[in-house]
Amino acid sequence: MSEHSEGQQSPRDTTLPRSSFLKGSAVAIGAGALATTAGAGLAGAAVRKAPFNITGRAQATITFAAWGGPDAIKPFQVTMHKFMARNPSIKVNLIAIPATGWASLFETIITRIAAGNAPDIIRVAIEGIALFGSKNLALPLDPFMKRDTAFIEELRSDTTPEMWNALAYKGKQLALPFSWNNIMTWYNTQLMAQIGMGRPKDNWTADDFLAMCAKLKKMGKYGTLAPGAPGDGLFIFECWSMAANGANLLDASWTKSTALDPGNLTAWQFLHDLVWKYKYSPRPGAIPQATFFESGRLGTFFAGRWPLQTYILDKFCTPKGCPMDIQYFPILSGTRKTIIGIDGYPVIRTSKYPEAAWELSKFMSTKETMTDWMRQGTNIPCRRSLAYANWMSPPAHYREFWDSTKTGLIPVTSPPQYDEIDSATFRWFSKMMANEVTPKAALTGLDKDLKAILAKPA
Repeated sequence: MSEHSEGQQSPRDTTLPRSSFLKGSAVAIGAGALATTAGAGLAGAAVRKAPFNITGRAQATITFAAWGGPDAIKPFQVTMHKFMARNPSIKVNLIAIPATGWASLFETIITRIAAGNAPDIIRVAIEGIALFGSKNLALPLDPFMKRDTAFIEELRSDTTPEMWNALAYKGKQLALPFSWNNIMTWYNTQLMAQIGMGRPKDNWTADDFLAMCAKLKKMGKYGTLAPGAPGDGLFIFECWSMAANGANLLDASWTKSTALDPGNLTAWQFLHDLVWKYKYSPRPGAIPQATFFESGRLGTFFAGRWPLQTYILDKFCTPKGCPMDIQYFPILSGTRKTIIGIDGYPVIRTSKYPEAAWELSKFMSTKETMTDWMRQGTNIPCRRSLAYANWMSPPAHYREFWDSTKTGLIPVTSPPQYDEIDSATFRWFSKMMANEVTPKAALTGLDKDLKAILAKPA
């Protein structure tokens, strides 16, 4: 299910990394699953008749781009059919843009802009917002928002300020909130019952976590799966530093390295010890996560809501029961924070029909569209009114996804140099988890690399 699957490992053996999900792959929401809601809500729907160009009511044709291979556009087909039924003056063409990373994606878009065939709208996660803004690829949405105040006020009332800020660049809104994820502890409820632990406490600590892992080890199980496998990125590494330990790799302005913050060393040392000192976790990437978790050989792993669909498709989770649940990160020290990734739909600045693209951008942030997408077991809807919907279950404690916002949301570090920073962080973290360098040496090397990256023009 991931382009990072290795060897003879079957697709179902690896849950989808967040980076892959944000490419809009068909794995995230299968076309067949969406087809079940294809006709929902169309009866009696309001039909817009506003013109979208200077010739009056001539149809505006806009291009929507999904990041990925040919299958990437499949999840969007039903959504676009719904949109066009409501907006008969707008036709949407779907295309896929292959790319190996954010930098590659933006190079392709810049090339398309120069050639005059850029898409009008594209799905972008926070990791690309600052780069989009710094390269002047996206059209600021503020003028449209002032015009459509009723919709914007309703959406703002149903989301959080941090979500909007995460999708803005230098005070200009580049996208509306669509979906988000934090990172939680997923645990096998059957294994917890076997070791007599039950559900971990909301305020569980590193010692509680290690005690759980020790009991599972005695049973011949892995207590957890440390991050660092191919596909893991800055998001999950920062979660361990911040969510569990109150630290971060960059300062709040994303312009200075704080890799040598003692909190980062505590977090990285803890993860290194899980593998090399306690042997509660295999080396990152050494085992197929889903296979071991479903078969009761792995007690916990760390991810957002996106792996849920893997376990639904595998029928590990069914309407009759789901032997997995979520809990917050164990606290290593300090106060727990919630770091998030978030995405939206910027309008490319060269669009010939920006008003039409704006209508589509709004449509993606409606309750109906969010419900169609998120009920499949993928991300968390940005709308508060949907956060407690019964279709968010499983897991049983699904409300904790939104409840984590009560601690305040901090967006994953996403400066214009995100791609380089992510690569540098993964490189040094991988060296540490391979036991080639100590945690302190890894962070020292990363600090040097981050300073060099940040010193270059954005």
